[in-house]
Amino acid sequence: MVTIKKQDSYLGVFFRRLAARRGGRRALVAVMHKLAIALWHVLHDKPTTANSAPTTSPDATPNAPCAACSRKPTAWA
Repeated sequence: MVTIKKQDSYLGVFFRRLAARRGGRRALVAVMHKLAIALWHVLHDKPTTANSAPTTSPDATPNAPCAACSRKPTAWA
C-alpha cells in the first residue's frame, strides 16, 4: 500500500505506531479496515461537494427549469 510507505501521511504514521505494538500484519489489516470505513462513509453519506449543482431557492423543485432557461429566445439582429 502506497499510503503507508509515505513517512508523513496520517495512515503511514498510524501503521508504524500500531506495527511497533501489535505487529506488521495486524497493523496492515487495521489500516485497510480504516480505509474501508472511510470509503463506506463517502459512499453512504453522499456528502455535498463543490461540484454539486447549486439550487436557486429552497422552494425550487429539482426538475423545474431555471429562470434563464424558461425565457423565449430573442431574434438575432
